[in-house]
Amino acid sequence: MPDRINRQWTLARRPQGAVRAEDFRLVEGPAPTPSDGEVLVRNLLLSCDPTQRGWMAADTYLPAVRIGEVMRAFARCAPRRMGSGWPGSGRPAPGDRSR
Repeated sequence: MPDRINRQWTLARRPQGAVRAEDFRLVEGPAPTPSDGEVLVRNLLLSCDPTQRGWMAADTYLPAVRIGEVMRAFARCAPRRMGSGWPGSGRPAPGDRSR
């Protein structure tokens, strides 16, 4: 299987006023290999929601995203690879979509 890239949008700084591209940093590294019972997924879509602005600024119903942490988002995903010990009969196949 070809090398996979793990891309993460991290919070580079706390926004002052409107959110800007400089508030984020794209970090790339090798994608992990799933262990037994784990699934590696590919994000097909990431949402951008008003609540994320609050998460960047301060604690809300969730702790604030810390500088350097991956920015939280909701995503639509598809399995890419599975570890060898997937439990149960509902094992997803590569290419399946989440609901």
